[in-house]
This record gives sequence, structure tokens and C-alpha cells, in this order.
Amino acid sequence: MEWTRNEDFSWGSGYIHRSHDVYNVNIKEVVGPASYSSSYATSDNVMLVYCDVDTGFAYMESAYQSGPDHEYERSFVDTFGKMTPRSLTADDFETFSHILVYDLNTGKAIDFYSPLNYYYACGAEGAPAVTFYQ
Repeated sequence: MEWTRNEDFSWGSGYIHRSHDVYNVNIKEVVGPASYSSSYATSDNVMLVYCDVDTGFAYMESAYQSGPDHEYERSFVDTFGKMTPRSLTADDFETFSHILVYDLNTGKAIDFYSPLNYYYACGAEGAPAVTFYQ
């Protein structure tokens, strides 16, 4: 099981690229089935996969601005201030859960609800709506 998200934002003279990768998932718990709706992904049939210690995570952000100084920057530091790629450690779970959203309809992970996901961490995307089936 793995999840990847790549986003590119460009404007006339530059761009920002962000990528997230979750891999080698160590499963702590699986909960569901449920429906799931976020601004990034929606499905009527998911399982929530709670990641555990030793799950792999990578983040990369690069930015370019053309002009007289031609600035280019690249970072592999995640929202917790740690260099990636890395394996999640016990301190990553002290106050947070890291949840892969697995779509049973497609057989693929469709979202990563976690403060390690830049878009949730910075508030660009709000908390998803989850409804569990009984």
C-alpha cells in the first residue's frame, strides 16, 4: 500500500512543486467501512488505515522564480521539521494519527489525513467528512 500526491502551482514567472509519498506502510489499525469526502478526494466506500511506527514518508518542495536573481529552492523537510525520506518514529504519534484513506472501489489509497500532509497542516484543506456505515 502506498500513496503519492504531486502538485504544481505556476504563475507567469515561476512555480512551486510539492510531493508527498507514503510507502512501506506499517498498519496499526483499520477502521471502516465509511464514506469519505475532502477537498482532495471523495469515495462512498473506504477503510481508514492508521499508520504505525516505521511507515515510510517523504516530502519534497521546490520553487523557482525567474528574474534577475533566478531563485531556485528545494527542501526535503516535512511539516514536523524533519528531513525526509524517513520512517515515522514514536514521537510522530505522540498527539497525532496518520491515516491513509483506502478506497475499496478502486483498490488504492486516495488521501493521507495527517499533519504531515502539507495541505492539512497549513489549513489549505479542512478536515474531511467521514460517515461510518453500520
